[in-house]
Amino acid sequence: LQNGDYGKDYIRRIGTRLATILPMEVRSIKRLNYPGSRQSMIVQTLDGLLEILDPIYLTQVMKQLFDQIDYKPTDIILAVDASGYIPAVAASIVTGLKLGASKKADLEISNRIEFYEPGTPNPNVFMYSIPDNSRVIIVDDEIMSGNTAYNAAKALMENGHKVLATVVPV
Repeated sequence: LQNGDYGKDYIRRIGTRLATILPMEVRSIKRLNYPGSRQSMIVQTLDGLLEILDPIYLTQVMKQLFDQIDYKPTDIILAVDASGYIPAVAASIVTGLKLGASKKADLEISNRIEFYEPGTPNPNVFMYSIPDNSRVIIVDDEIMSGNTAYNAAKALMENGHKVLATVVPV
């Protein structure tokens, strides 16, 4: 990640602020029998793995994050594959914005955009049916290197879309 106005230092400040307002448990756990290079996985309170997910807590976290973004009613939230679906749905409910999803499946659907998620056994991810020249907010559950979000944003911008923000609760 770069360190501009909204770079590494900004992410750390927002993360620290959010952690004091809405604390959550976060762990790096070893994956068993995983063929990809990411041999550990970040799990946290918002993914329903460490404990049953409280939807009110999740919507509060997403509201806090989306309060930082100047979005319009016509903007689109894009969930990054399976892990980003839960926070993206919560964000869509909190904001009223329409929701799109990406999938690690190359489907016969027009208007698809492909991007690369490094370190995974199936690194090709596809975004579908995003209207031309959309303003998009990318939502994923966690960030390790920033490469997935960067690649998704780059692919969207190369296809004429404007990326307003990437929202990652962990």
